[in-house]
Amino acid sequence: ISLVITVLSWHISATSVENHLKDRFEFEVETARLEIVKRMQEYENVLRSGVGLFLASDNVTRQDWHLFVQTLQVERYWPGIQGVGFARMLAPAELAGHEAEIRGEGFPEYAVRPAGERPQYSAIVYLEPFSGRNLRAFGYDMFSEEVRRAAMIQARDSGLPAVSGKVVLVQETGQDVQAGCLMYLPLYRNGMPVATVEERRAALLGFVYSPFRLNDLMRGILGHGIPDLHFQIYDGDSVSAGSHLYDSQPAGVSGVGEASPLAARRSIQLPGRMWTVQFSALPEFEAGIQNNQPMFIAIGGSAVDLLLFMVIWSLSARRRHSERHARAMAA
Repeated sequence: ISLVITVLSWHISATSVENHLKDRFEFEVETARLEIVKRMQEYENVLRSGVGLFLASDNVTRQDWHLFVQTLQVERYWPGIQGVGFARMLAPAELAGHEAEIRGEGFPEYAVRPAGERPQYSAIVYLEPFSGRNLRAFGYDMFSEEVRRAAMIQARDSGLPAVSGKVVLVQETGQDVQAGCLMYLPLYRNGMPVATVEERRAALLGFVYSPFRLNDLMRGILGHGIPDLHFQIYDGDSVSAGSHLYDSQPAGVSGVGEASPLAARRSIQLPGRMWTVQFSALPEFEAGIQNNQPMFIAIGGSAVDLLLFMVIWSLSARRRHSERHARAMAA
């Protein structure tokens, strides 16, 4: 009976510890998921403020945009964002005039790229901070690239923000290349109706948008990651090498790649897009909240069981000895 009680007590304690570990893991996973969702919503609000600037002004100049983004202090309050920009939509007949206008602002080498004839163009006109990597994006036609174009069309037709699929940003220089994505918010001409898809297409002026480098983005959202958790982000609902966006642990880190009993997959719904996040616990996670209670119960219970056995065995032996002595006396 004592042994059965010990085994039951150990089982209950071990189950309790395991459940506590799972609850802690689920809490950390949900915390990370909500942080990503919250920050992406904040980035969406940054874009909305940019659209508001255009709607409140007859003409937003390059200096106006610079002061606007500078005032937002995105690097301080929204770290991880690569920039805040405006891309103008252009018909083929507007292309030459647009290029001449930008060259007249002091950019004699400006041209919409890639070159070539297309039924519709877009051009990155403003992008702040206008320095470093972002200079490489000046004049780029995002509408010419399939993945970006799909997100721009979705935003244009819905009137809502849209996140693109996985891309390599034109800001990449060949060093520390990261997976990227972009968030678009359509800007329609003031005073034009936008109640239907056809009206929104006719009224489209351009897009306020932000590019993201995923490693920088996640560092901005989660610092250096959730301690003792390994998580990977994939574009869409598939988990494959082609859709891989981000890995919280570099290759070769201790514990990465080892099978963990604590694993979870979560979907993150973004504006017009879904990410799939695969979480798993590193060995340090379980070690950090290790509970020795089941071991103490097993050892303590076994010691009590052994003592009880010895006492009962001693009493039984003494009784047998007494009975033999009594029989001898009777004989």
